[in-house]
Amino acid sequence: MGRSSKSNSNKSRQQKSEKKSKSLKNYPTLLGGEQQMLNDSIISDTDSLFNDASSIVSINSNFSTNRKYQVSDDGIVSGQQSPDYIETNDDNTIISTTNYEDSNKKLTPIDDTLAKLSDILDELLISKRKSNRQNHLDSLIKIFQTKFIGIYLDNRKTTLQQIIESGLKKFDDDTGSIALLLTLTIITIGNEFNDQFQSLYNLLLKIMIDPSAKPSVRSKVAISLSIGCFITDFGDEKIDEILDYLLSIALTNVRTSGGQSLISSQLTEINAFKALCLNLFTFLSTIADFDYVCQLIQQDINKLIKLMDSTDLDIRLSAGTTFAFLYEFYDNNDQEFDIYNLQDLKDKIMKLSNDSNKSQSKKNLRVQRSEFRDILHTIEGNEYEMEIIKFGYEQLDIDSWRMKIYYDIFCSILGSGMNIHLAQNQTLRDIFELGSVLLDKVLISRDTRMNAKQQHVTNRKQREISRSKMRGKRGDFDY
Repeated sequence: MGRSSKSNSNKSRQQKSEKKSKSLKNYPTLLGGEQQMLNDSIISDTDSLFNDASSIVSINSNFSTNRKYQVSDDGIVSGQQSPDYIETNDDNTIISTTNYEDSNKKLTPIDDTLAKLSDILDELLISKRKSNRQNHLDSLIKIFQTKFIGIYLDNRKTTLQQIIESGLKKFDDDTGSIALLLTLTIITIGNEFNDQFQSLYNLLLKIMIDPSAKPSVRSKVAISLSIGCFITDFGDEKIDEILDYLLSIALTNVRTSGGQSLISSQLTEINAFKALCLNLFTFLSTIADFDYVCQLIQQDINKLIKLMDSTDLDIRLSAGTTFAFLYEFYDNNDQEFDIYNLQDLKDKIMKLSNDSNKSQSKKNLRVQRSEFRDILHTIEGNEYEMEIIKFGYEQLDIDSWRMKIYYDIFCSILGSGMNIHLAQNQTLRDIFELGSVLLDKVLISRDTRMNAKQQHVTNRKQREISRSKMRGKRGDFDY
């Protein structure tokens, strides 16, 4: 009985080994490209598959996405995720279309932003339908605003220039979006876009000073010119010219268009454009030759004062902010504020800070009183009350009118992506004096979690020690 049982067990082992050897014979055909499911199997190839180098390929179940593997000369398989079948190429590459999951490694999901960016740029170069172009522009603008993609644009500068230049020359409904795209590109790339901005400068200036263009389009072009002059080397040479145009637009009194009176909606758009031009004038004044700035203001100081009596709230606030910055600059440089009678200016600002005109909405009055109280606080010789903007593990201190003007302008461009650019965009960090970009936020958050966990363990130990001391005193009460 013992011998027969041993012989039976030997036969069963032989049968299993034969089955296993038969199943292994199928793998070379699978590697040749036949689609078959591989479940929890290991291939050990000692007969020099893949350029006579020994290799081990481990393929697990639950396959879904595509992955490409590269086999090196020493037989090591590496690459990105893939597979439903495996096939090899002549260039020593394994292409697999089966989902691969490695339980010992955490695979980081690859952001498809780069693929979208490349596709959108290619479509904008060839697409002629307005609806498609506008959709692509909106998607591209959203990517620029919500992500920092500066390192991915090194080989795309010429493409972006072609898209922007063709869009500006067409001068159609897309022109405003094209101008916004240019602004975001300069903020993202910085001075590396200097040559491209130089080639576009005259075209932008022509649109900004064209009275027949829509105020909304002229506004976005004015922002592009101002940001380009603020960041690029070429723009730095053109600041005085742009300052002159911006101030003249802001002080121009427009009531008619083509001999006809403007309707309410048109007047609102023009007032918004004038207020923006005055804000951009103050924005560029922070880095311009201050003597030249004062010379421009003194020529039209009465017109600038009258802007605080405007029926439009934005124009009144823009004029007030300009005077607050000017006074702050004079005070920081220990100079006397001599461009206008200081007491008359204080009286006008105080009147606006206490205004209770019922013809205005309660919201507008509340905003006006709040802003002009801050302006009056500065004109009276007090320091700017610091505001703190927190983003991630850092904070931005708004401690002057100059920094407030910077923050307001870039917020109006970047929107909800402002914090992302403050954390990752070195150009913006230099403007706000934040220093170099910090380490990867994943590493920072990981350290923070580890510190929190360690603190939790320490607190638990202290709690246990405290409870053990009190454990024997629970019944020591006199009733």
